[in-house]
Amino acid sequence: MNIKLLEILNKAAQSGALREIFLFLARHLVWVVVALFIVWTFYKLPRLNFYHGIARVVLSLGVAMALSMSMGLWLKIPRPFVTNPQIHNTYTPSYSWKSFPSDHTTGIFVLSACAALLGLPGLAIVIGVSGLVVGFSRVAVGIHYPIDVIGGALLGWFVGA
Repeated sequence: MNIKLLEILNKAAQSGALREIFLFLARHLVWVVVALFIVWTFYKLPRLNFYHGIARVVLSLGVAMALSMSMGLWLKIPRPFVTNPQIHNTYTPSYSWKSFPSDHTTGIFVLSACAALLGLPGLAIVIGVSGLVVGFSRVAVGIHYPIDVIGGALLGWFVGA
């Protein structure tokens, strides 16, 4: 199931317009989500809660990324384009030795969990859905397996909560 979904999404991402859309979503949507989180919480929360929320996010992101890198070093699962010649790599990530878990998905789900804890359920849902879009776009461009996205979402949610 993991490989089959990867192959289906990766094949879909090879057509011209879809390729560019998936590439944008995989590389840049994460920054749109970060900006959305900052702006939304700035305007919806009292200042003290805003600063508390940002501190929580920064701490949670640090812990989540440390855990993600530790898991990557321990598991050493290479990216799909490294092990499967049928997978088209749309762009080259900074490293090829770590696929699980997805750092982008981990980070976005940290934001989603923190938004939920700050009493902003609408923002949490929007960010969570965006996290899935980013994650599966990264599958489509050939740099993650679906299980990497699921693992990143779970890691991010649990650390953020």
